[in-house]
Amino acid sequence: MDRERLVEAGQGFALAEQCNACHLNYEGSGWKGVKKPYTPFTPNVDKKYAFDFEKAVRSDKALHEHFKLDGAFTSPPIPKFHEEFQKKAKPPVKHDHTGEED
Repeated sequence: MDRERLVEAGQGFALAEQCNACHLNYEGSGWKGVKKPYTPFTPNVDKKYAFDFEKAVRSDKALHEHFKLDGAFTSPPIPKFHEEFQKKAKPPVKHDHTGEED
């Protein structure tokens, strides 16, 4: 996939900021982009709502699983974390949809 086309469409690599926009957009969070309307899910409500991007994406208990992206992002720009994530990523699972309702 030609990555440059996606970047031109606005899909860049500011992943931490994109995650923070939801996870840290609460009054008093300290995140520089905080603005109304605030999320009601704050660490004051429950400690599970605390958010650290590095821990959330780079640990064995990451919020999201990483899967192999064979043939994807083969042209520049390539994000600096792509190789790191792909090393540990799971292979994609093919699902047989036969016999399922539409």
